[in-house]
Amino acid sequence: MNFQVLNNLKQIWVFKNKTNFLLFFSAFSSTGYFVARYINDQKFEHPVVQESTRLLQKNAQLIELVGYPIVVQSGLGSQARVGENQCEFKYKAKGPKGYVQIELESDAKTHQQIMEIAEKQKDIDQQNNKEIKSQYYILDSEIYKQITQMSSGNEENYKQKEIDQNAKFWKINSLSAELGGQYTIKVLPENDNNNNQKVNQNEENKVNEEKNEEHKFFKISEKEKQERELKKLKQEKIAQQIKQNNSNQLSLTGSIPYFTPTQRKTINDLLVEEKRRQGNVVSEDQIQNLNQQELEEMRKFKMQQFYQKLGYIRFYMSLVMIGGAMGGYTYMMRNKRININGSQIHMYTNQMLQRHPFIKSQLGNNIKFSQNLRGQQVGNEAEFENDLYGEKARATAKVKGVYNEKTNEWKITNLDLNIYDFNGKMITLIISRGILH
Repeated sequence: MNFQVLNNLKQIWVFKNKTNFLLFFSAFSSTGYFVARYINDQKFEHPVVQESTRLLQKNAQLIELVGYPIVVQSGLGSQARVGENQCEFKYKAKGPKGYVQIELESDAKTHQQIMEIAEKQKDIDQQNNKEIKSQYYILDSEIYKQITQMSSGNEENYKQKEIDQNAKFWKINSLSAELGGQYTIKVLPENDNNNNQKVNQNEENKVNEEKNEEHKFFKISEKEKQERELKKLKQEKIAQQIKQNNSNQLSLTGSIPYFTPTQRKTINDLLVEEKRRQGNVVSEDQIQNLNQQELEEMRKFKMQQFYQKLGYIRFYMSLVMIGGAMGGYTYMMRNKRININGSQIHMYTNQMLQRHPFIKSQLGNNIKFSQNLRGQQVGNEAEFENDLYGEKARATAKVKGVYNEKTNEWKITNLDLNIYDFNGKMITLIISRGILH
């Protein structure tokens, strides 16, 4: 039974030889990787992640430590749990000076739920109506597509059209950035001052071990001393930045969101909010305390990101071209026309025709064949025509055959023989399904 299964597998193109298997495995594994990468990257196109990037770029401490701009690095090591009303993300963000580990949590409510909460708290505080809308201000991707299509189309009443009660808005509950396991900057919630910094105990132990090592060895090279001094100064600079008062951070960050919410009743209100929010992004002119070297790093980083995206496009195009070339090669090999002059089926057919008594009686004992063989082999099938003649008449043989890979033999499935006299008049037509006897 196992041998039968193996024989059946060998009939499949993939398992016919090692080359086919390696080609298939390479194509399958590469395709699987890029499909998984694409699905993972699509999760990080979530509007909450895009908004968190804007918030990170408005944080003075992060700009000082990792530079500007900050972009999302959604590799396969990133984590994304996206639900209907809740989502969590863990990923790396990259700047010109380095990486930070981002942790993000958010939830969503419908427009109807938000208005119900605001209405219940309206009597307690007149500002709650705006505050609840300020918290849930990130438009879901579906509703954003709808309102953009509506506003760009021919529908003129979109300004008066009310918001769908099931329209979803997202709120960022927690947003933090961790730098190398040493410090954690709490971007949201803003009023969480106690958690705005965290020193890793392992880092302190590492520094103490280095100090003990200095006392242990008497001779330390000048280069090592300079490297340790630079490292110490860098750590002190980071610590000073983390210990700064939150007012420095809020000078760039501002309130969340960065505008006063509208009445939020119509589609036009949502468009106004979205334009204000997207327009309030840090530009190069707004970055404070950047010297010429940091501005040059920013420019190089932007160019790197541009060429990286361009490289991805070219890489995907090359994959498509390689896949197309492999498909074309496979098609060509499977449909390759092979000359069968002198092949096994050709020689076997000639011998069979020369020895057959009826054909000898029609053409003569001395039968010869023309060298003009018409036809070819495609895959495991062959079809060709050949002319033969003797002392009495001449004939044309039309042959079809199939190659059996197990027995390494050809089987003639059809043989038609047209016999003519030397004036071109047909004398006999022989049609044989199988081998002539």
